[in-house]
Amino acid sequence: MAERRLTMSEDEWWRRYGPAWAAVRHDILAKFSPAEREHAERVKPTDVLLDLVEEPWEQM
Repeated sequence: MAERRLTMSEDEWWRRYGPAWAAVRHDILAKFSPAEREHAERVKPTDVLLDLVEEPWEQM
């Protein structure tokens, strides 16, 4: 989502990703300790899974 934010207008990004981003930041991440979040950051995959769910024309 952060990479998409660099290529979209703020309004478009908030309409498309804002609710999911807010849920992750405020509801999901709050359930994990700082150590768990740091570990997840270190072992996160390098592929871009968001590319699998969006049509190519949506990435322009």
